[in-house]
Amino acid sequence: MHAKGKLAVAVVVAALGFAAGGTAVAGTNAAARAAAPTCGGTHVDAGLLTAAASYLGLTADQVQTALKGGSSLAALATKQGKTVAGLEAALRTAYKAKLDAKATAGTITAAQETSLLASFDANVATLVNQTGTSALRTFGHRR
Repeated sequence: MHAKGKLAVAVVVAALGFAAGGTAVAGTNAAARAAAPTCGGTHVDAGLLTAAASYLGLTADQVQTALKGGSSLAALATKQGKTVAGLEAALRTAYKAKLDAKATAGTITAAQETSLLASFDANVATLVNQTGTSALRTFGHRR
């Protein structure tokens, strides 16, 4: 993956980590590392994996198995007769709901929510096109 792609993944990981309770500042490699889970089995945001699985008509385990086999979420969407745009919208809806809850609780400001959502929107295509274990790591899986 080229440097620009790695940065895009770092921004998504940082944003997902922040939504899961981290305090990362999206857009920096250090923030992405700080936001990433530190132990196996910890989900960065299981809600996004669940949202993807639900949209695709699969279980989370089926999605994980497909990703481990080298597929991407985008390829799964096509295989399931779904659109990639619909998948991206489902992921955004789940992510926005998480951010809305944090903003309502006062954990993040409205400006932070807007910034994180903009970063997510700018990088969601990278997320859905990642293949294999790199996609699983985005969701926080270490196996």
